[in-house]
Amino acid sequence: MASSKEGPVKADTIRVGRPGSCSNLRFNLWFLFVSKSDSILTKEDLGWHVTQRWQSYEREVRSAILRAILIAIFYSVQWFNYFIFTEGTETDIAFHRNITFLCIGWSLMSLAVLITLR
Repeated sequence: MASSKEGPVKADTIRVGRPGSCSNLRFNLWFLFVSKSDSILTKEDLGWHVTQRWQSYEREVRSAILRAILIAIFYSVQWFNYFIFTEGTETDIAFHRNITFLCIGWSLMSLAVLITLR
């Protein structure tokens, strides 16, 4: 049974200290899973915490897909406006080109987020 400043620590708990503290160097991996420093996690709490993190990743994937759909809708409105309502002046062409590059950049960013989370 290990001990800490607060007293003995049970075998089924993991004490996580501040990043860089010498007494807790072997638990540095757990810093990735803990949102607050100096918290005590039981094995059950750690399991729930990991599950919540995976669910937040799934929500982020859904938001990246929704972002891509909204970018497609935005660009289709711009495309429709450009080919139906504009006269094809140089200003219109430059504006459409800038919107095209902006949508490509947004789409690549959304795709990068989606690939990173997968």
